[in-house]
Amino acid sequence: MKIFSVQHVFDHRWEDVTRAVFRKYPNEFNQAVVAVDVLKRHVDSRGRLYSLRLLTSNLSKWSSVPLVKVIGMDGFIHGVEGSLVDPAKKSLQLNSANVSLNSLITIQESILFQADPEDASRTILKHEARVEVTPCFISGFAEGCMVDTIREGANQGRKAIEHICRTIQQEDLRTLGTGLGLETS
Repeated sequence: MKIFSVQHVFDHRWEDVTRAVFRKYPNEFNQAVVAVDVLKRHVDSRGRLYSLRLLTSNLSKWSSVPLVKVIGMDGFIHGVEGSLVDPAKKSLQLNSANVSLNSLITIQESILFQADPEDASRTILKHEARVEVTPCFISGFAEGCMVDTIREGANQGRKAIEHICRTIQQEDLRTLGTGLGLETS
């Protein structure tokens, strides 16, 4: 088993980062995810939003990944993502796992976004992924390739969230200006 772990601080409010996470796909930074379908969504009595989503990725966008070439994969793969948005705690927890190829490889990701307790204009990200390949002669190689792919995807994901946060802030300014009767461009 190989583990990827990273922490990052966004210079954006938790509310904006949370909005950005749900607007993340598709994006110009990671074109592999081609569809996100909401399977379930509800708000509990404490105002927390639960969601279950199916993510579909196009493997042709991963063609540079050695594992894809070695086992001759092509087409689409799927993963499921459960999320819990807790506005009272200002936290967003995402847990995801692969559905495709799960008899060969297990990928489990946990991502937590929390408002910085010392600075409300910042959001702390904690991201961990565990990769385990069914034992075979290339297990270590395959796990390493997948961790490298996850690392690159996480880098691109952070860029996408930064970009979307800036877009959200611009939209909010335009909405505010329109509401005040100001002309915005």
